[in-house]
Amino acid sequence: CFDSIRDSASVTTSNEDILDYCHHGTINNIGSEHLNKRLFKFIDIARETTLLKLDVLNDYEIQSCEYTGLKDGRHYQLLNL
Repeated sequence: CFDSIRDSASVTTSNEDILDYCHHGTINNIGSEHLNKRLFKFIDIARETTLLKLDVLNDYEIQSCEYTGLKDGRHYQLLNL
């Protein structure tokens, strides 16, 4: 992830920012956990402002999202955070 982004990123983009993005912004176990935390935080706030019942399906218990050995993109998609 880092090498593919570093080559095309702006010179003002730090290596730390790219590493953070690779760590949290890809569909794998770590990235999914990060996004789930953001989602739960949003749902907690939204519950206070609506009469709708809001809930989240914890799909992590159904399947995991490890990197594939082939790096074929199935679980290695970059996200626009």
